[in-house]
Amino acid sequence: MFRTEKKKYIITMLLISVACVFLFAGCQSGGAEDLYLSKVSYVVCPVDGQDIDMYVVSSDCSVIHYMIKETENLEIKELFEGKLPEGGFSSERQQITEQDWEKLQSIVNETEFIYLPAEVSDPEQAADSGSSYIEIKTDMIKHLAGGHNAGFGRDKANKKYRSVVEVLDAALNK
Repeated sequence: MFRTEKKKYIITMLLISVACVFLFAGCQSGGAEDLYLSKVSYVVCPVDGQDIDMYVVSSDCSVIHYMIKETENLEIKELFEGKLPEGGFSSERQQITEQDWEKLQSIVNETEFIYLPAEVSDPEQAADSGSSYIEIKTDMIKHLAGGHNAGFGRDKANKKYRSVVEVLDAALNK
């Protein structure tokens, strides 16, 4: 009878140990599925009165760079809807490498960009600094984040946003 109790105890402890291993292994993976991007749009507004740069990067590694003249009635968020000012822009095409696209996709997943707040700003910086915005798109979702001095704050959202900006800037400025 003592041996039966001891066997039950050992088997129970083994089952609990195995369950804990699976539980902790599952927690380390983050639990979220990776996003597969179809397009990333990146708008940089240096300072009032200067031209705006918009980069549209597609999953085929093609990039359209729009140089947009600053106008008073230009709403930045309309640019993400494809509403460019008539006659107030020029464009050029370029390419990024597949490795750069993979890095971009990886950092978007690593930073969990989809969960960043829409407004990622740092109000403590100088008022005359610029702003930037990033919109990611997949087959099913899109998410826009950014704002005045986005990426320059010390909080987690700004640091995550900055990580994505650094990868984008590195890919676009080669």
